[in-house]
Amino acid sequence: DTIIRRMDALRFASDEEMTSFADYAAYRAENVAASHANALFYMLWVAAATVTCVLALGWFAFTTDAAGAEPEEPLNYAQSLFITFQVVATLGMDPSITDPGHIVLYVLMCFSGLFLWAVLIGMITESFHSFVAGMNEGKSKVPVSNHTLILGWNETTVRVVCQMALLRRQLRQQNETWVRTLFPWTRVKPSTPVAEAPIVILTDRSSKAEMQDALEFAFDECGISKKRTKVGRDIICRIGDPTSIKDLQRVGAQRARSILVMMSDADKEGDVKGYFEHGMTLRTLLAIRIVMHTAKKVLYKDDMRVVAQMEKSSDYMDCIQLGKTADGRNILNIVDLCLFLNSVTFAGVAHPGIAFALLEMLSFEGVSMRLRKVTDFPDGGKHIIGLTARDASLVWENAVLLDVIEDPNVAQTLASPGGLASPGDRIITSTDRLVFLSKVSAPKPAARVPPVLPTEKTITRSCRKSKSVQGTGMWLVS
Repeated sequence: DTIIRRMDALRFASDEEMTSFADYAAYRAENVAASHANALFYMLWVAAATVTCVLALGWFAFTTDAAGAEPEEPLNYAQSLFITFQVVATLGMDPSITDPGHIVLYVLMCFSGLFLWAVLIGMITESFHSFVAGMNEGKSKVPVSNHTLILGWNETTVRVVCQMALLRRQLRQQNETWVRTLFPWTRVKPSTPVAEAPIVILTDRSSKAEMQDALEFAFDECGISKKRTKVGRDIICRIGDPTSIKDLQRVGAQRARSILVMMSDADKEGDVKGYFEHGMTLRTLLAIRIVMHTAKKVLYKDDMRVVAQMEKSSDYMDCIQLGKTADGRNILNIVDLCLFLNSVTFAGVAHPGIAFALLEMLSFEGVSMRLRKVTDFPDGGKHIIGLTARDASLVWENAVLLDVIEDPNVAQTLASPGGLASPGDRIITSTDRLVFLSKVSAPKPAARVPPVLPTEKTITRSCRKSKSVQGTGMWLVS
């Protein structure tokens, strides 16, 4: 019963209770403040202008004499706006007061109002400083969904974010034409949700300013434009413990589409302190599991992916399961980087230069290896479905087909016998996925030029040429 009560205490009632309008407003304000250096001054100027305009409108609407009739010289809105600005800026003015007693009383009233305004401004300033300090700490809630969540921070986090930014850049470059801008239904669909979703980073190893500075410096080195991917707008940094259930709920782990666990540095510290290996990664995965099971609804459970980065294999990870997606694959994927690095190292020794080619294909900076469903191509894959792998190798103008991967729900009868490079007679179906090399995720179909029909002149010329060639051959033989 105690365990059930604790689980119920962690369970959310609904998404509306998790995310309020104040949370969404604070989230937007913090992102704007992180994106622009002078955003707070702009916001203050807009607020002052709005208040002045609204008060001037009220002054213009309610300017009447004591009897309720219109004044002898009616004020227009421009004059009302000027009077309102005087009152707000100088605590008011009244040149009609000429009596000495009233003048003294008016001065006392002005000083009293000035004192009250000074106290109020001091209180507002203190509250504003606290609000700004809270935003700089990066501890506000992230009320978004379908985002990519990175838990932890290590030496590869910046490079991973740069690769995601390159994916975003390639998708936006394909959709920046005026036709696709005006007609959204003509835009190229992303091959992965990471290419269009915001990226949220949660860690307690660095401050928010340090993470943003490191990411901006890396973006400048990679040539990533701030118009397409901007830190503070598309890359959101938050401070918190990835092993804490409350912090995971605060960054919307139950609403995320993709989660990447990068706790390798914390695992090393745990090994030094005597913990069992990969202890922090295991704790993070357990916290994710609790968040998913205590949430009333996991929005993207049917197409969710959780990837845990590890530097060596571990038997402890076999005890963690996060379920399966709609297509039957495991939500949790353990990536052992040690095996990959060893394979690349030995392949580089046997074949000099192949390591650079593999790294270039795995990077999204240029021509890289990509995976896409057949039905996700611009025309629904109609120009590919029904073709063999041999015929599909020439179907694109700026891409090369590497392999055809079947749907996991389909029986493994069409699998490739040796990794990549499917058999030439392998027929592509609508449930397959294609692995190809290209700069973009939606390659351009190759133009099919019809064969030129031979004319009478070309036939005569070819016959003469063949006779001359035969004569030359006979002369050489003789």
